[in-house]
Amino acid sequence: MGAGSRPEGSDAIENALATVSAWPSVSAGGGGDTASAGASDAPQPEEVRRKDAAALVRAIKKFGRATGRWDDLAKEAGMPFNDPAVTASHGEVLMNALLGACAKALFSAVERSIEPKEALVNFFGHPVKAAEIHGRCDELDVLAEKVAKAEAKGSALTFRLAANEAVRTPPWGKAVDWKSNDDAMLLLGVHRYGFGAWTAVEQDDSLQLREKLSPTDDPMKGPKASQLDARAAALLRKLLAVKDMAAAAAERGGTKRKRAANKADGAEVGAPPPPPPPPSSSGGVVGGGSALHAAAAPAAAKPKKPRASGQG
Repeated sequence: MGAGSRPEGSDAIENALATVSAWPSVSAGGGGDTASAGASDAPQPEEVRRKDAAALVRAIKKFGRATGRWDDLAKEAGMPFNDPAVTASHGEVLMNALLGACAKALFSAVERSIEPKEALVNFFGHPVKAAEIHGRCDELDVLAEKVAKAEAKGSALTFRLAANEAVRTPPWGKAVDWKSNDDAMLLLGVHRYGFGAWTAVEQDDSLQLREKLSPTDDPMKGPKASQLDARAAALLRKLLAVKDMAAAAAERGGTKRKRAANKADGAEVGAPPPPPPPPSSSGGVVGGGSALHAAAAPAAAKPKKPRASGQG
């Protein structure tokens, strides 16, 4: 499908701040560094209908961005994404286009004084909440990084949450003696099987959650799927928030050191920093940096007195 064609279902969406209406060409460089060698010779995929786009968005909420997981995404979303002719590079350039559009929509929302949670992207006629998709991808990226560190130390099963990443035990947790280690294994299950795949998580004996999720003495004591959704979502938000706070603290520390060095050298002190670069209009991925998170949640930009985390 050529980049200039307009697929069926890419209708206008009122108040959409960005649009993806064509599958970018790998040969045009849309895949950036993620495009595999030789993929530019692969045929372009068939056009994307509105219902196909909706299915892909659901798969993204489950698995995150396509890097290294396009097969999982394609299997979950179905045709045309799991067509053998659709390569991982095709998938990655499409993801780049969607996430780039989400970033553009979030920045545009801030510029127009629109609530970031209301920022919409027209994705082949399907309305996408920019903050929700970009946030979930960033959250699952942080989780993947932490699991990879545990694997580098010997086993993913050693993955644990730091004290500042913990979330208060939910009301249903007391009945099944839910602990912080259970939270860690729940997230490891999300990493392995996708967000919401609780049956697969329960059946993975290495995670040791079967008795917590379906107690043999009284299965009704176990949490409902909706409660596990809420718990996992709260834990993922906390992981991302902790990473963002650490990045912001490091940035503030670097600024202070730079100002001190400038002062020692007699340079001008107190000049405002240059504005951040605008999001790429070409649809390139804008990573989960603090600037974008600040756009999605401006209220979090100012430091606040720490308080107890909410329940999941």
